[in-house]
Amino acid sequence: MSKPVYDYRKGGMRFRLYPDGNITVSSKDLPERGLYQFDCISGITNKKFSSLCRAMIQDGVLDGMLAEQARISKERGMKRNAGVELYDALVGLLGVIEDSKGVAGYHMNGTVAEWDEFEEVNEAYEALAKARGE
Repeated sequence: MSKPVYDYRKGGMRFRLYPDGNITVSSKDLPERGLYQFDCISGITNKKFSSLCRAMIQDGVLDGMLAEQARISKERGMKRNAGVELYDALVGLLGVIEDSKGVAGYHMNGTVAEWDEFEEVNEAYEALAKARGE
């Protein structure tokens, strides 16, 4: 797409009006999507575009998108708030795995597997290192 003629942000939404008359909306986590198509944009000023965007929010045109963004933000916040507990739990779990390395492993689908064979264990160690800034 070409460069937008007008760009307006309100309530976590980013509105853009393009030279072809296409109005799009996006948010921090949601991709840009078409909202409306003008046949001609002559006479549309930045002030008129801003007023139109505010009216779309007030009229509930974006209620679904606003709700979706709110859900994503809430989930991100819950994950961030659980970070310390998750870190401690992962350290404890990996400690149990390290303590059991001398044991033959455990049964998975009728076979004995060593802990080192699991990519997820390596990913857990990498996640802890990343959390420590290593």
